[in-house]
Amino acid sequence: MTEKELVSDNIKQLISFQLLDEMYAINIRLVQEIIRIQEITDIPRKEKYLLGVINLRGQIIPVIDLKLKLHLQKTEATNKSRIIVVKYHGVEVGMIVDAVLEVLRIPETEIEPPSPFISPLNTDHIKGLSKVAGKMVVILDVEKSLANETIKQEEQA
Repeated sequence: MTEKELVSDNIKQLISFQLLDEMYAINIRLVQEIIRIQEITDIPRKEKYLLGVINLRGQIIPVIDLKLKLHLQKTEATNKSRIIVVKYHGVEVGMIVDAVLEVLRIPETEIEPPSPFISPLNTDHIKGLSKVAGKMVVILDVEKSLANETIKQEEQA
Protein backbone atom coordinates (compact mmCIF):
# COMPACT_ATOMS: atom_id res chain seq x y z
CA MET A 1 0.00 0.00 0.00
CA THR A 2 1.41 3.38 -0.98
CA GLU A 3 1.57 6.35 1.37
CA LYS A 4 -1.04 8.15 -0.78
CA GLU A 5 -3.48 5.22 -0.49
CA LEU A 6 -2.92 5.08 3.27
CA VAL A 7 -3.67 8.78 3.66
CA SER A 8 -6.82 8.59 1.51
CA ASP A 9 -8.18 5.82 3.75
CA ASN A 10 -8.08 8.25 6.66
CA ILE A 11 -10.08 10.97 4.89
CA LYS A 12 -13.72 11.44 5.90
CA GLN A 13 -16.11 12.54 3.17
CA LEU A 14 -18.91 14.63 4.62
CA ILE A 15 -21.89 16.61 3.34
CA SER A 16 -21.83 20.05 4.93
CA PHE A 17 -24.94 22.08 5.61
CA GLN A 18 -26.08 25.13 7.49
CA LEU A 19 -28.27 25.35 10.58
CA LEU A 20 -28.81 28.97 11.64
CA ASP A 21 -25.36 30.59 11.21
CA GLU A 22 -23.31 27.46 11.89
CA MET A 23 -21.80 24.80 9.62
CA TYR A 24 -22.55 21.14 10.29
CA ALA A 25 -21.65 17.96 8.45
CA ILE A 26 -22.66 14.31 8.27
CA ASN A 27 -21.01 11.25 6.78
CA ILE A 28 -21.73 11.13 3.04
CA ARG A 29 -22.29 7.33 3.19
CA LEU A 30 -25.55 7.87 5.06
CA VAL A 31 -27.00 10.34 2.54
CA GLN A 32 -29.47 8.85 0.07
CA GLU A 33 -30.42 12.10 -1.64
CA ILE A 34 -31.02 15.81 -1.13
CA ILE A 35 -34.40 17.23 -2.15
CA ARG A 36 -36.24 20.53 -2.06
CA ILE A 37 -38.79 21.12 0.68
CA GLN A 38 -42.14 19.65 -0.24
CA GLU A 39 -45.55 19.26 1.35
CA ILE A 40 -45.27 17.46 4.68
CA THR A 41 -48.28 15.54 5.96
CA ASP A 42 -48.88 16.02 9.67
CA ILE A 43 -49.28 12.94 11.84
CA PRO A 44 -50.92 12.75 15.29
CA ARG A 45 -49.13 12.22 18.59
CA LYS A 46 -45.65 12.96 17.37
CA GLU A 47 -42.48 14.35 18.90
CA LYS A 48 -42.08 18.14 18.57
CA TYR A 49 -39.14 17.79 16.14
CA LEU A 50 -40.99 15.28 13.90
CA LEU A 51 -42.78 17.43 11.34
CA GLY A 52 -44.66 14.60 9.64
CA VAL A 53 -44.12 12.45 6.57
CA ILE A 54 -43.52 12.94 2.85
CA ASN A 55 -44.26 10.69 -0.10
CA LEU A 56 -41.01 10.28 -2.02
CA ARG A 57 -41.65 8.25 -5.19
CA GLY A 58 -44.18 6.08 -3.38
CA GLN A 59 -42.18 5.64 -0.19
CA ILE A 60 -43.39 7.25 3.05
CA ILE A 61 -40.49 8.98 4.82
CA PRO A 62 -40.63 10.71 8.23
CA VAL A 63 -39.20 14.25 8.24
CA ILE A 64 -37.57 15.84 11.26
CA ASP A 65 -36.59 19.44 11.86
CA LEU A 66 -32.93 18.98 12.68
CA LYS A 67 -32.78 22.32 14.54
CA LEU A 68 -35.52 21.19 16.93
CA LYS A 69 -33.90 17.76 17.31
CA LEU A 70 -30.67 19.50 18.37
CA HIS A 71 -32.53 21.98 20.62
CA LEU A 72 -31.68 24.96 18.42
CA GLN A 73 -33.96 27.91 17.62
CA LYS A 74 -36.67 27.10 15.07
CA THR A 75 -36.82 29.28 11.96
CA GLU A 76 -39.01 29.23 8.87
CA ALA A 77 -37.87 27.38 5.76
CA THR A 78 -36.46 29.46 2.91
CA ASN A 79 -35.85 28.76 -0.77
CA LYS A 80 -32.38 27.46 0.25
CA SER A 81 -33.80 24.96 2.78
CA ARG A 82 -33.46 21.30 1.82
CA ILE A 83 -34.38 17.85 3.06
CA ILE A 84 -31.39 15.53 3.41
CA VAL A 85 -32.67 11.96 3.20
CA VAL A 86 -30.45 9.60 5.18
CA LYS A 87 -30.66 5.86 5.67
CA TYR A 88 -29.87 4.21 8.97
CA HIS A 89 -30.47 0.49 9.63
CA GLY A 90 -32.75 0.28 6.61
CA VAL A 91 -34.92 3.23 7.69
CA GLU A 92 -34.96 6.41 5.63
CA VAL A 93 -35.47 9.71 7.43
CA GLY A 94 -35.57 13.23 6.02
CA MET A 95 -33.82 16.01 7.93
CA ILE A 96 -34.64 19.64 7.17
CA VAL A 97 -31.59 21.92 7.04
CA ASP A 98 -31.28 25.63 6.21
CA ALA A 99 -28.95 25.05 3.23
CA VAL A 100 -26.72 22.33 1.81
CA LEU A 101 -23.21 23.66 1.29
CA GLU A 102 -20.62 21.27 -0.16
CA VAL A 103 -18.84 17.94 0.10
CA LEU A 104 -15.92 18.13 2.53
CA ARG A 105 -12.88 15.87 2.69
CA ILE A 106 -11.41 16.07 6.18
CA PRO A 107 -8.48 13.96 7.43
CA GLU A 108 -9.44 11.99 10.55
CA THR A 109 -6.44 13.55 12.31
CA GLU A 110 -8.11 16.98 11.98
CA ILE A 111 -11.34 15.86 13.69
CA GLU A 112 -11.36 16.45 17.42
CA PRO A 113 -13.80 14.92 19.91
CA PRO A 114 -16.34 17.36 21.38
CA SER A 115 -15.77 18.83 24.80
CA PRO A 116 -18.84 18.93 27.06
CA PHE A 117 -17.56 22.26 28.39
CA ILE A 118 -17.53 24.12 25.06
CA SER A 119 -20.35 22.44 23.16
CA PRO A 120 -23.76 24.13 23.26
CA LEU A 121 -25.39 20.94 21.93
CA ASN A 122 -25.89 17.62 23.62
CA THR A 123 -22.55 15.95 22.84
CA ASP A 124 -24.34 12.62 22.26
CA HIS A 125 -25.26 13.97 18.82
CA ILE A 126 -21.74 15.19 17.97
CA LYS A 127 -19.09 12.94 16.46
CA GLY A 128 -16.41 15.61 16.35
CA LEU A 129 -15.32 19.14 15.51
CA SER A 130 -13.01 20.35 12.78
CA LYS A 131 -11.92 23.56 11.10
CA VAL A 132 -12.41 24.07 7.37
CA ALA A 133 -11.19 27.29 5.76
CA GLY A 134 -11.04 28.94 9.18
CA LYS A 135 -14.63 28.03 10.07
CA MET A 136 -15.66 25.52 12.74
CA VAL A 137 -17.60 22.49 11.48
CA VAL A 138 -19.71 20.39 13.86
CA ILE A 139 -19.76 16.79 12.66
CA LEU A 140 -23.01 15.18 13.72
CA ASP A 141 -23.38 11.56 14.76
CA VAL A 142 -26.52 10.81 12.75
CA GLU A 143 -26.41 7.17 13.79
CA LYS A 144 -26.82 8.05 17.49
CA SER A 145 -29.43 10.72 16.72
CA LEU A 146 -31.54 8.35 14.65
CA ALA A 147 -31.06 5.29 16.85
CA ASN A 148 -33.91 6.48 19.08
CA GLU A 149 -36.14 7.07 16.03
CA THR A 150 -35.48 3.58 14.69
CA ILE A 151 -36.33 2.04 18.07
CA LYS A 152 -39.58 4.05 18.27
CA GLN A 153 -40.60 2.98 14.75
CA GLU A 154 -39.90 -0.69 15.55
CA GLU A 155 -41.99 -0.40 18.75
CA GLN A 156 -44.91 1.09 16.80
CA ALA A 157 -44.79 -1.60 14.08
